[in-house]
Amino acid sequence: MAMFTNGQTIDSKAGNVYEIVGLLGEGITAEVYRARRTIVKGGGAPGDLVALKVLRSGLPEEIEQHFRDEVDTLSKVRGEAERRDPWVVELVPGTIEDASRKELAQTRFIAFEFIAAPSVDQLLSDNVPLDEQHALTIASQVLSILDVLHVGLRKSYTDFQLQNIRWDDARQQVKVIDWNHLSLAAKEGETPPGAVDDLARMGAYLYQMLTGAGARLSGETLRLLEQRGG
Repeated sequence: MAMFTNGQTIDSKAGNVYEIVGLLGEGITAEVYRARRTIVKGGGAPGDLVALKVLRSGLPEEIEQHFRDEVDTLSKVRGEAERRDPWVVELVPGTIEDASRKELAQTRFIAFEFIAAPSVDQLLSDNVPLDEQHALTIASQVLSILDVLHVGLRKSYTDFQLQNIRWDDARQQVKVIDWNHLSLAAKEGETPPGAVDDLARMGAYLYQMLTGAGARLSGETLRLLEQRGG
């Protein structure tokens, strides 16, 4: 059963008020709601839609720490990206807040920009390939993010999925969501654990975008890839 119902409001200690519009998804540790800002003390404007990621109560400290780290990690990735050459990829900003009302005192949530753009796995749901330029643009932008993550933060994206890559076709822009599943940072000069897996997944995802067919992450021969991709 969902923690919040449509029409219910959540007040934060920061002075923001959010009205729940609908449930977007749920997992073991958190639920994600579409919500509307009704009172704003921070950035944004009244009426803006946001995605509220609400942490379940009574979880181990390690899980709560991952939740708190998500916004911090995103901020560091954005900061590293801005120090590079012209940056076209937008990462979804977010702020962590605590509920103000007594009955919700232990409720922590992150208010993210609401992304209406479809995920790449939705674009490929009918096994129809994307045109080459479209696929290469998406891949190039995602690889730029992985490069910032691997080289700048020395971490890998351990939950790297197509559903976390959103594509805004009107702006020709990728947005990446869900930043709470990253590896520990590698030592200076070392390859982050899982970085090779990130690149293998991106290779498989690019193959899928270009052919409409999946590829095994463990690798396949050129002949098998040609046969499956047509």
